[in-house]
Amino acid sequence: MWQIAAELTYSTLANTTDISLDKSSAEGAGVLRHETIMCAGSMKSAGVPQFFVAADPYHKTVACSGDSGGGAVAKINQRTTVVGVLSQTTCDMQGRRIGPESGEIYASVAYYSTLVCQMTGVCGSGEYDKYHEGYGRKSQLATRPPVPGRPATQDSNGNIVNGDSNDSSDFFGWELVDGAMQAKVYNGREVERLEAPWTVLLKMENVNITGNLRTVSSTMCSGTVISPRHILTSTHCFALFDEKIGWSGLKDGVLEWDKCEKDHYHITDPYILGNTYIMGDDAEQLDKYPEKVTLVNGCQLKNMRKDIAMLQIDDFAIVHLFTELSFSDRVQQACVSNTQADHKLEMTLDYYGFGTKPNTTDITLDKPSPRSTGVLRHETIMCAKSMKSAGIPHFFIAADPNHTTIACSGDSGGGAVAKINQRTTVVGVLSQTTCDIQGKRIGPESAEVYASVAYYSTLVCQMTGVCGSGEYDKYHQGYVRKSQPATRPPVPPGPATRDSNGNIVIPDKPKIQNDDSKESSDLFGWALVNGAMQGFSALVFQFMICILIVLG
Repeated sequence: MWQIAAELTYSTLANTTDISLDKSSAEGAGVLRHETIMCAGSMKSAGVPQFFVAADPYHKTVACSGDSGGGAVAKINQRTTVVGVLSQTTCDMQGRRIGPESGEIYASVAYYSTLVCQMTGVCGSGEYDKYHEGYGRKSQLATRPPVPGRPATQDSNGNIVNGDSNDSSDFFGWELVDGAMQAKVYNGREVERLEAPWTVLLKMENVNITGNLRTVSSTMCSGTVISPRHILTSTHCFALFDEKIGWSGLKDGVLEWDKCEKDHYHITDPYILGNTYIMGDDAEQLDKYPEKVTLVNGCQLKNMRKDIAMLQIDDFAIVHLFTELSFSDRVQQACVSNTQADHKLEMTLDYYGFGTKPNTTDITLDKPSPRSTGVLRHETIMCAKSMKSAGIPHFFIAADPNHTTIACSGDSGGGAVAKINQRTTVVGVLSQTTCDIQGKRIGPESAEVYASVAYYSTLVCQMTGVCGSGEYDKYHQGYVRKSQPATRPPVPPGPATRDSNGNIVIPDKPKIQNDDSKESSDLFGWALVNGAMQGFSALVFQFMICILIVLG
C-alpha cells in the first residue's frame, strides 16, 4: 500500500452526507479541492488490471460530481507524478458517501503508459525513439472547423447528421451536467478530529446573573495536548493586555501580583478553572476544571514599545489538568519541539484549530457566526524569516504559501505541527493573525505569528515533565506527584473583583427571588465571544510586511 494525494479535481461540493437531501446545485463547481487518499489492494488478481481502488484513510472525504477524470498524484523522484485518473466513486450511493464503505476507483496511468507514449510522445526513458523516431509534427490548419449548433446524431439509415450551425447568441443556452460517473471532494477543508487528535477546543465561560436573567459568554481558543495532563495554548485566552506594561490582569478574575512565582503566574481561581472546559469539538467534553493554568512569563512587567508591544510579550500558556485524559484514536498527544530549526525558513507546517470561518474576505461584511466555532479545520503554512535577529526570538511568522487560507477568531492557542523523526511534533502556538485586518485576510500581506515551542521547551520540561532526551532527571529526579484532594473547591457564582480598598471580593451565591426563577430555559441568554483580544485595535509590526491583530 502507498499513500497518494488526489489533486487537480474540479468539483461541486456535496451539501450533506445523505444523498436523498442533495440539492441540485452547481454551487462549488470549478473550485479546486484536495483530498489525501490511500491505495487499497490491487484489482489485478480479479482480472481488472487497468483499475485500482483508493480511499481517504479516515473515510471523511470522497470525490463526487465533477471530479471524474481528475488526477491522483504522488511525489516520485522529486517530481509530481500522476498515478491514477478518477473513474468511479461511492459519493452518490446512500450510506456510502462517508464511512468504511466509501471509496474511489482510479484508472491506472502506469497500465496505459505505453499507449500514452505512443499517442502523445510523453514517454519513459528510452521509450520515445521506439515509437517516434524522426517524428515531425504536421503543420496545423490556419482555421478550425466551425462549431455546430447541436451535437451530431444518426438518421434512420445510420448516417451521421451534424447539428446546424447558428451564430445567434440567443440560440445558445448553458447547462451544467455533473458527469456519468459522478465525483467531487466532500467536506475537504473541515477535518475529523481523528486526523489531529492532539488538538482540543478550550471553552472559558463567564456567567453573569442579573435578577432572574443568567447569561453565559464564552471565550473560545484552541490547544495542543502534549501529555495526558498538559495542554499548550495562548496566554491571551485568559489574560488582559495593556500596550504599556503587557499582561495587566485576567479576563474573568483578578491577577494577584503577590502570587507570582518568579516571572510566571499560575491561575488557581476556582471560578476561572471551574468554568474552563476541554472539548473534543463543540459537543464532546473531554474534561473540565483543570488544576491550574500557567501564564509563562505572565508576571514580567516591561517597558513596551507601542508599535511592537504585542511582540514583546510572551503569549504562551500551559493548562495543567487535575485528572488525566484517556487516550484513544480521538485523543492523543503531540511531541514538543526542542530546536528552533523546526521552524526554519520555508519549513512547512500543518495548523489545526477550532476557529470561525469568515463568510467573506471583506471584514466590514462579516456576519457574527458562532455556529462555525467548534469545527476542526486545517491549513498548510510555510515559515518565513526568523524574528530572532529583530530581538524577538520567542515568535516566528508563517503563512499559507498561496495566501488563500488564514487562522481566525477561536484559532488562538492552536498548534502548528510537523512530522519530525516520524512523530507529530508541535512547533508553534498560534498567537496573532491578520484575519481581522481589512485587505490582509488573504493576499500577499496575510500572515500569522506563532510562539516558538522550542524557545520555551526547557520551561515546558520544568513545569510539566515533558522533556527531551536526558533532560527529565535534571529537573525531576525522584519526583512523585502529590496526592490530590478528594474534592475540589466549589465554583463561585461569579468572578472575583476588587473593592475600592483593593481587597479581593468573591461574590456570594445569588438569592433566588421566587420559585419562578429556577432553571427555566427562557431565563437564559447566550453570547459567544470569540477571543480575549478581539476588541483591541490593530498594531503595526514594522519588521515584516504584516499588520497584526491578536485573536482568541
